[in-house]
Formats: sequence, C-alpha cells, structure tokens
Amino acid sequence: MRLGFGSTVWLNGLKNNKLDGIGVYTKELWKTFETMNIELYPLSFSKRLPTGSFTSQQPVTYSLLKFPIHLGLHTLLKSPIDELQSYRQNIDLFFAPDHHIPIIKDKPVVATVMDIIPFVHPEWVSSRFRRLKNFMFKRSILSADHIITISEYSKNDIINYLNICPDKISVVDLGVNKDFFNKVPKNEKQKILDKFNLEKDFFLFIGTLQPRKNVLRIIQAHRALPDKIKKDHPLIIVGQYGWDSQDLMHEIQVMQKNQDGVWLSYVKQAELFSLLQSAISLVYPSLYEGFGLPIIEGFASGCPVITSNVTSLPEVAGDAALQVDPTSIEEINIAMYRIIKEEGLRDQLIQKANNRVKKYDWNDVAKAHINIFNKVLTQYE
Repeated sequence: MRLGFGSTVWLNGLKNNKLDGIGVYTKELWKTFETMNIELYPLSFSKRLPTGSFTSQQPVTYSLLKFPIHLGLHTLLKSPIDELQSYRQNIDLFFAPDHHIPIIKDKPVVATVMDIIPFVHPEWVSSRFRRLKNFMFKRSILSADHIITISEYSKNDIINYLNICPDKISVVDLGVNKDFFNKVPKNEKQKILDKFNLEKDFFLFIGTLQPRKNVLRIIQAHRALPDKIKKDHPLIIVGQYGWDSQDLMHEIQVMQKNQDGVWLSYVKQAELFSLLQSAISLVYPSLYEGFGLPIIEGFASGCPVITSNVTSLPEVAGDAALQVDPTSIEEINIAMYRIIKEEGLRDQLIQKANNRVKKYDWNDVAKAHINIFNKVLTQYE
C-alpha cells in the first residue's frame, strides 16, 4: 500500500521540541507502519524542517499552501483544486492523523478526529475566529471518506454534533509507548528528582494548562489535605501554559510560595518516565477528553491513577483507576487522601492497571488502521 501520511502537527512538534497527544499518535503510528509492508509518503502544511531533522524513505512533500488557505480555496470554489497533483499520483490513499484533512482529487481520505471539543464546548477554545474555524473544521471532517476516532464517547459526539452516519466512523483505541513499561534504575530516578529538587511520592499532573484540564480544582483539592500530607506529598504540575489560565497561574504561584507544590513547565520524555515512576499518584480529573493518553501512560508506569467519571475517561480507565466527579473538589480531595492512607488500594489499582494496559498496544492499533484503509480502498473502487 502506498499511504499518504499527514505529518503537519508531528513535524511542528519536532521543530518546537514539543509533542502533544496528536503528535505522539502520529509518531507512534508512523514508527509502526514503517515495520509493515507500507510505503509512506509524508505530507506537511508546516514550514520546512532543517535538513536532516526528519528522515524517511520518501522525502516530505510540503504544500505550497498553508492548510487554512488550501481548505478555504476548496470551499470557495466548491470543487477540488489540484495543487497536490504530483503528490497524489504516488499514493493509493491519504491518512490524516492530525486534524489537517486535505481535499485530494480522486484519492480516498481517511481522517482521525480525536474529539470535537470546539463544537461541544466552544467556551473552552479561543474565541478568535471561532465560528470560521469551526466551519472549516466541520467542512474538512465531512470531506473525508471515513473517520477514525479514539473512543465510543467521541464517536457519539461526532454523530450527534456533525450528523455523520455511524457506519462512516470507526473507533480505534490509542496505544502506549513501550518505554513507559521500562523500569528506570534507582540512581537514574534519583538524578532526575535531584535536578528538580523533589522527593518521591508526590502527586503528579501532566497536561497543557487550559480550562478543561481542571488543574485549578486539583490545586484546591490538594490544598485541602492535612498539612503533613501536603508537605510529604506535594503536587507537581507538568505542562506548558495553554490559554485562559490567569486564575490558575495565580493559584500556582500561591502553591509554590506555600511550598505545597512545583510547576515544571517542560520536562523531557526520559525525565517524565522517572517522574511517573516516582509519583504516588497521577491526578487527571479532566473535564473532557477524547481518550486521555496520560492515564494509560500512568498505568504502564505502575503509578496509581485518579481520573474523572465523565466523557471517555471511564471507558479508558475501567476499574483500574479511582474515578471522581471532576467538578467536586471534595471528591478529588478524598481520592488523594485515600491514595495516601490505603496502601492496599494503591496495590490493587497498580495490579488492575497492569492487566488493563496490555490492551493498548500500538501494533494492534496500527493493524486496525490498515484494516480500515483496505476496506475504504475496496469501497472506493
């Protein structure tokens, strides 16, 4: 199979030394597809990377048009323009894993849509050009021949908000990087803890600082713990600033001034392995997730997880995590307290997580994608 492969978000992440969930998903699928009998033809709407910073059997094709312009021209003209003519002649099907869904003449397109938060919760996305962005995003989703999404919850949202036929949508779970399973040597973990001036058994949050991640309530729940617990088990927040988090930043400053916790804006992945394996719990009570990748990364790391009982998170976590109402500071606080006081509970969660995480394998994820591609190709003919 000659597979066109959207690489915009991934290559931007490489350029900025920062991969988000979509970037991780794109990278992991690429790595797995490379081990299969598939020819990969990367396409990017980003700026060119420096020579040598990304290698593949086929060189990256960089669109002459930025993605909004590409999609806008198609929308205005109401017919495909063929700016990717030479590119499309090399591929059998195009796969868009990163919400950059091009319209390619005479070739089927399969697109992954992680979630449709801009439609479900418009208050959680920037208001700048919101209506136009939503219109264009919907237009690009509807143009795809088939949609892949990452949870049944997201599938239902896509059906309900975009009125897409269920038969046109397939659910494929995410996988977990096998490196999260590898035990970091004790001396290496200690080096990372020393670097950040930490001691083990802290509470840990991982994610971009934005409203739906619910970090403000995590801080408030942690603050309500007894003083000795807060001292012995501070809250470590790992994540770069997103948007609309002015109140949160104030609370982070208060938290650090009171020595109740630390904000680490960015850590390398190797450092993240050590942090997860040193934490007493990953606290991830997000208000909305299409999947919630940090949950299974916590599972693989042997770190007990506290998460939400809403959206896709119960679907992913099952009974291997403590589930709470994310709008209840009290429930988050009680879950933290139980993690500290109930060693048996921690052991039980770790065991259940160890069993559950086995289902999240990138090889299985890639095979499921290939089956979908082959089905779409058959129908397209």
